Amino acid sequence: MKKPTKAQMQLIKKLPFKYQIIALIVFLVVANFSYFTSFTKEYSLEKVSDGDTIVLLSKGEKIKVRFYGIDAPESAQEYGQFCKNMLSDFLKNKDIKLEIKDKDQYGRVVGIVYANGEDINKAMVRNGCAWSYQNYTKKYVDDEKYARANKLGLWQGKNPQNPREFRLEHKRD
Repeated sequence: MKKPTKAQMQLIKKLPFKYQIIALIVFLVVANFSYFTSFTKEYSLEKVSDGDTIVLLSKGEKIKVRFYGIDAPESAQEYGQFCKNMLSDFLKNKDIKLEIKDKDQYGRVVGIVYANGEDINKAMVRNGCAWSYQNYTKKYVDDEKYARANKLGLWQGKNPQNPREFRLEHKRD
């Protein structure tokens, strides 16, 4: 959920107190409208791009979604296709909901994807198909520990390569 910035709070504080409350409520509702409405929307799966990126369809609108808090192997990477297929299985013929967290530098929605009420971001990490992306959240750290300890998915390999390192090694010119 988005909170007012310092500059926005300074503007609000210049108002008389009774108007500060109203301004703050209006700001929170307007700034977080997509957050609240994302749970009421039903989405259908258009495409699974890889283990942490999908395209959803809602009333004819395509929405590219990057999974929040996780990083799955790239398609060309070891376990990349395996994890893409697992994600497809998790989402196929399910009621999909989306908790929008942000937008990334590429214009993709960043969010938590739910299928029939299950947090699919968590399921991908817990089943060994993604790293917990700890630069953004610690939410899935225990799920990664579980997958590592039980040698699930990519953790069956001797030395799985983090997707971030893989992308750096295979930068497009």
